Amino acid sequence: MRYRLKKSKRVGDDLRRVVREQVDKASERLAPRNGGRDEAIHDVRVCFKKIRAALRLVRDPLGGTFDDENIFYRDLGRRLSGVRNNVALLEAFAKLKERYGDQLAPGALTSQRRPLAASNTRQSREKVKAMAEVGRSINAGRRRIANWPLPNRGFGSLAPGLKRTYQQGRRQFAIACEHPTVANLHEWRKPVKDLWYQLRLVQKIWPGAMKVLAEQMEKLGDYLSDHHDLALLRETAADHAQKSKDETPQIETFLALIDQLRAELRLQARLLGERIYAEKPSAFVARLNAYWDAWRAEPRSKPAAAHADEPGAAA
Repeated sequence: MRYRLKKSKRVGDDLRRVVREQVDKASERLAPRNGGRDEAIHDVRVCFKKIRAALRLVRDPLGGTFDDENIFYRDLGRRLSGVRNNVALLEAFAKLKERYGDQLAPGALTSQRRPLAASNTRQSREKVKAMAEVGRSINAGRRRIANWPLPNRGFGSLAPGLKRTYQQGRRQFAIACEHPTVANLHEWRKPVKDLWYQLRLVQKIWPGAMKVLAEQMEKLGDYLSDHHDLALLRETAADHAQKSKDETPQIETFLALIDQLRAELRLQARLLGERIYAEKPSAFVARLNAYWDAWRAEPRSKPAAAHADEPGAAA
């Protein structure tokens, strides 16, 4: 089942279904298997992010339950992210090579990649342990979903959460533009990712338009994620160079390329953010509300006149 809300009057019940599906997917990906641990850990962390984004949609009616469940899935995600950091750094390294590979001699940055790969290999046993711990924990979380105090008021159940997420992103965008530090850009990334997942949940209200907006949110989130991972890569590489007393031109080139790509990503994120956050939060939510009302008013089957215009219809 896709991460989407259906055309149901009982929005709260449908949201429970979506969350259960994400928990079940995470549980399946955590099952013991040979190989593919890094991909499985990535997939499970995405499931937890989707669940937390869904929780933020209905934060107000959940009350204290929101805090408990948000912390629960946050901590599970952190347990897994702790054993995935080296994979993220290797992925950032690969993107750097892809971007500037034609400007470098073959094997120019091998010495910078080698310690990252070695560290990732050493974490193999810890990855198995973390996956087993998280797998044992999520079943208890699944049982609690049935007791979440969720309303079934249609778009009214979702509007406050959508407005809050958009508002937070807009505010963090302004802060990041004024002071584009690593920390500020990282804080902006959080509501960007949340809104991306939330827009995917309501994509059926106008599939074409909402898909485009969700894709732009995904692109913005990728810019900010890559910027953050590159910042961590730079810190790790500089620290390793200092400890190993590496003062070769290669390390200087490596750090300079990281800085150049991060500057490009900041510019791309800013240009895209100006478009996404052009509306005020109230106007943004009002627009989605209008889409929702139109979607709810649509007949479940197409009128005969609509079928007549389709390819292959009888003349």
